[in-house]
Amino acid sequence: MELRFADRVIVVTGAAGGIGTALCRRFCRSGGIVLGVDLSEAGLDRLKRELAAEGLAVESRCGDLTSEDDVRNIFEWILAKYAAVHVLVNNAGLSTSLSSWKGQTGDGWNRVLEGNLRTTFLCTRAVLMPMIRQRYGRIVNMSSVTSVTDMEASFTELSYVAAKGGVNSFTRGLARQVGRHGITVNAILPGLVRTPMTEGLLDAEAGEEVIEGWISRCPRRRLGLPEDVASLTAFLASEQADFITAQLICVDGGFA
Repeated sequence: MELRFADRVIVVTGAAGGIGTALCRRFCRSGGIVLGVDLSEAGLDRLKRELAAEGLAVESRCGDLTSEDDVRNIFEWILAKYAAVHVLVNNAGLSTSLSSWKGQTGDGWNRVLEGNLRTTFLCTRAVLMPMIRQRYGRIVNMSSVTSVTDMEASFTELSYVAAKGGVNSFTRGLARQVGRHGITVNAILPGLVRTPMTEGLLDAEAGEEVIEGWISRCPRRRLGLPEDVASLTAFLASEQADFITAQLICVDGGFA
């Protein structure tokens, strides 16, 4: 099934990361007008070069998505230039550790909740009224399988689990409020996906033991790929998914 996004304005947050890059690539290949947003200007430059080498073009805006001012400025610029946002993928997020509750600090707790839950709220709020006016919108939030299943101790950073649980509740609650306006809201719950962020955590704290533990419990017997997540995201953002909303969908090879 070919999914096309011609003339659709698609905003991907956390665009410079592993999943974000795969998302931008997928939407660009499907004809979308793609805008990548990230905190890292160097990361966005790398993204644009990487996609340009494949004959794909993505615009970018740099900013701190935990800042109301930055979010307002970014989306005002997007709306001034394109007059619409048809798809928002709230992919921005962070995890600081794979430690259990013993390693959780108050500052770390706040940082992770802001980086995952606050960013989702602020970016969504910025596009809701334009989507309501155009009576169309697709919002896809990136959660995590850790929010719905038991994990080994090395996966239980409580702030991350709590933040993604908040994303789940936000998704379902918002979907019920805006569905009548032609807007769908869904969340994707990836399992362990090999990305630069997870590789850094695994290399620093857990390594192959965590990977082997994951694979042994995963019926598909492998780690996830960013492309696995991008494929489902594209479907949920498409016309074919018009009757799918308020759903929390795992992409975890059957782990949950």
